[in-house]
Amino acid sequence: MHRAYIGAGSNLRAEEAVSAIERASEALAALGLVRPSSTYRTDGVGVKSAGMVYHNAVFEFDTQLDADSLNTALKQYEEDNGRDRSTPVITIDLDLVVYDGEVLRPADFSHSYFLTGYRQLGGAQ
Repeated sequence: MHRAYIGAGSNLRAEEAVSAIERASEALAALGLVRPSSTYRTDGVGVKSAGMVYHNAVFEFDTQLDADSLNTALKQYEEDNGRDRSTPVITIDLDLVVYDGEVLRPADFSHSYFLTGYRQLGGAQ
């Protein structure tokens, strides 16, 4: 069994964003044991996201999937749920940030949009 931490985010209107994150958590439950953090509001980071409001959460996820298979499943879920990388609208973004204790996405790991939920779930920096 592998332990993963997945960052989830959406910049849809508040109710829609929270709902998108909840649906993603439910979908992940079909692949393994998932424990979500609370959903919280953050400001966009970086040039493309400046001025945007996001809602984020982190999922602690226990799965039999290897990191590559899990990442593929996350990106497929995004696509199946309206993610269009040509637009600034983020219907759902799911990123595998930590897998079996290894930080796979250091940039995400250093920002509050991930760290807030990660710490809620008992993760340490």
